[in-house]
Amino acid sequence: MNEFLARYKYTLLTATSVLVLLFVVGYFLFPKMKKASEILVAVRSEIGESSLLENNTVSPDSLIASYKKISADLDSYVNVSVSASKILTFILDASKENGVVLQDLSTGEVVNRGENLEYPVRFKANSSFPQFHRFLTALENSTYCVKVENVDMTSGSASVNLSVLSKSSAVDKAGRDE
Repeated sequence: MNEFLARYKYTLLTATSVLVLLFVVGYFLFPKMKKASEILVAVRSEIGESSLLENNTVSPDSLIASYKKISADLDSYVNVSVSASKILTFILDASKENGVVLQDLSTGEVVNRGENLEYPVRFKANSSFPQFHRFLTALENSTYCVKVENVDMTSGSASVNLSVLSKSSAVDKAGRDE
């Protein structure tokens, strides 16, 4: 046996070293490599998903810019100088342009809604439906901030309740003078 060990001493040491190395790699390093590869796969999938989402998302800066633009547009409608006589004149002009006959046109008491004032307007109108539709569309798309609250229609006539919104500071100056 000594002769066998002496003859194959280096071969046996090499085989033992390889076996010990395989045991260390298999028992200690392989589980850590497996865990690291799972983390790598998860990170790569997250990067792939985020690159897909980048095309569909909008940065907060552009959202803030859009919000400011929309707010400025709304303020341009609300900051228009409003008074009861201006509203009534505007509605009468719009009715003439669209062939709508108005009856019982009146404004109510101004309602203070915090920093905004609301002028309620009531009227009855006689016209065909297409003319009336064009008339209401013209009111809603005007320079005033108009909110149509109620429309009661019968054949050939309609009763409408709407309100015009304005900022308190702009309205106080214009509304108290007239």
